[in-house]
Amino acid sequence: MDPVILDDLTMLIGPDLAARLPEIGVSAGVGIDFVVLAMPARPKFTG
Repeated sequence: MDPVILDDLTMLIGPDLAARLPEIGVSAGVGIDFVVLAMPARPKFTG
């Protein structure tokens, strides 16, 4: 997955091992990274 970095949020969009296309948002806190969004990719990312 190629990351897209938006301020404090990194979006990962790309195929998983089962060929599904998820979008995952990861944010960083003090000493920890946490997932803030995990869902099937929206139509704007799937064409």
